Amino acid sequence: MATTTTVELIAPPSPPRSQDSINQTTTTTVDDLLSSLEALAAGDVPAGLLEDEDKRTRLMEAARKASLRLEAPWDTMQRMIFCAVPPNIAQAGVELGLWDAVAARAGAPASVAELAQELGAEEALLGRILRYAATQWMVEQVGPCLYAATNVTRHLAMEGMKSVIFHVTERNIGLYNVLPAWMAQNGYKEPQNNRNLPFHLAKNTDLHFFDWLKLRPRHQKAFNDYMTFQRIGQSSWLDVFPLQEYVVDVPPERTPFVDVGGGHGHQCRGVLGKFPQLGGRVVLEDVDAVALKSGEAIPGGVKTIRHDFMAEEQPVAGARVYYLRNILHDWPSDVCCKILRHIKAALAPDSVILIDDLVLQDTGAHWYAASFDLLMMANYGARERSVAEWDKILEAVGLERRRLVRYTRYGDAVQVVGPKSEN
Repeated sequence: MATTTTVELIAPPSPPRSQDSINQTTTTTVDDLLSSLEALAAGDVPAGLLEDEDKRTRLMEAARKASLRLEAPWDTMQRMIFCAVPPNIAQAGVELGLWDAVAARAGAPASVAELAQELGAEEALLGRILRYAATQWMVEQVGPCLYAATNVTRHLAMEGMKSVIFHVTERNIGLYNVLPAWMAQNGYKEPQNNRNLPFHLAKNTDLHFFDWLKLRPRHQKAFNDYMTFQRIGQSSWLDVFPLQEYVVDVPPERTPFVDVGGGHGHQCRGVLGKFPQLGGRVVLEDVDAVALKSGEAIPGGVKTIRHDFMAEEQPVAGARVYYLRNILHDWPSDVCCKILRHIKAALAPDSVILIDDLVLQDTGAHWYAASFDLLMMANYGARERSVAEWDKILEAVGLERRRLVRYTRYGDAVQVVGPKSEN
């Protein structure tokens, strides 16, 4: 596929060290490193480290990979055996109100007996929960049967995080649990459609996930909250992508920005926050009435349209930008082509489609992106895609990539797509 692609990568991964460089590491260096890590673990965090996102994430990644390289068989075994305990204990604490109760003390310690009385839990059971939680830094044990809040406690007490934990424990873990059986039953082949998936085996249903979700209000709310909360603290595409080049000079009679399948309008809110002059001209499209009602309440003015991007032609013709955020990774490639064809038919000569989705690296894919790929397969029969895999879809629809802007080290990227040039 002949395209002109500009790749703009923020926070690039650190280059791998050569084996010679690794071999030169001395015992003294390792001892110094160990002392530094133990100091960090004890809370001696250098000033500014938490605000230096690049250095903070590089340090976490290096520590994680170093930990894996240092594993002996016993270490690997224990990591696998107990991997499902943290999210389930987190969910138990959410349901009990434990994290709220500890976090509300603003760092002051609380005894197990005090918390048990406040929450109506048996003291013996709560003591065991807190003892384990302290090993995961969900709380800090500051004395016998005495616990205080940590940064993780405060994270678990956030409303959005509560929905994420519910979503993970009530749905995602079940999908992962059936992956071996589903793969064996299906001859170790990728899903052939989105009606025979690990999701269906895990939930004993023949419904598509989104149809299943509509019948379960708490799951629906948790999923919507998760969509809102999932990128908290991460770089926004609007911080990196030069949207002003596409929307600032659009004449008043033309729609500058259409958020296709935009849910509750979080991205419309972000666009209007950055470009308030577009008020009243930004369009939010979705099929969910509650989501559209939320969009109507966004300050600055958002026009809402009920639209099924998979079944219907794009109703807004000639907009400057059609934006799809985490839409196409939910669908198999043939459905992605159908969605894009509906938009392509509405394009003006200078219109663009912005595809905001993960773009996998061909080598050294980040664990987050690779994990999400398996989740998309299990839940939707879909996938996260590499540049080459995106190219196949664009080629099939008669589109081409004109620009690719990566905005996180995890693989998040915006692709600027338009009709394929004739020459």
